[in-house]
Amino acid sequence: LPVKFAVGDATREGDVIAAVRARRDDVAVNALGKRASEPAAFYETTQRAITAGAKAGGVRQVILHSSVGAGDSRAIYPESRWPMMAEVLTAKDVAERELIGSGVPYTIIRNAVLRNDAPGTTERAELTTDQRRFGAVTRSGLGRLTAECALSSNCLGRIFHAVDPQVPVPAR
Repeated sequence: LPVKFAVGDATREGDVIAAVRARRDDVAVNALGKRASEPAAFYETTQRAITAGAKAGGVRQVILHSSVGAGDSRAIYPESRWPMMAEVLTAKDVAERELIGSGVPYTIIRNAVLRNDAPGTTERAELTTDQRRFGAVTRSGLGRLTAECALSSNCLGRIFHAVDPQVPVPAR
């Protein structure tokens, strides 16, 4: 698919609104990750800015890449890892709720473990609405699933977990 990038500071609502208005794209994908030095609130702040930009620019769908451990999937997140990830996953939960409550058409795709593609392996990633599925997915699999959800009525207003049954998951 033809992908276009907008340049600006995703933590600044004005930058995002200006970028989205200038582009007039139908779909915005929020696949942002924060630097270790940034606070967990980065996820809330950037989603608010992207939501505002989507509203101002007439975006028809926002796809948010989130994490297993946010929302209803908290119950399946490994307790042993929760103390180290609680702040980030709580912020991602707030970002999800911001998007859901915004009125902007959305799709949320969560992943638990994101892996680089193994040489010579063909990905078999799939989306599930089962909030109890904990699995790994490759970057190419997540990319393909995201592209397939762009403006798809089957994906609008839904929360998915991305999993690839052939990608190993570390012991929980």
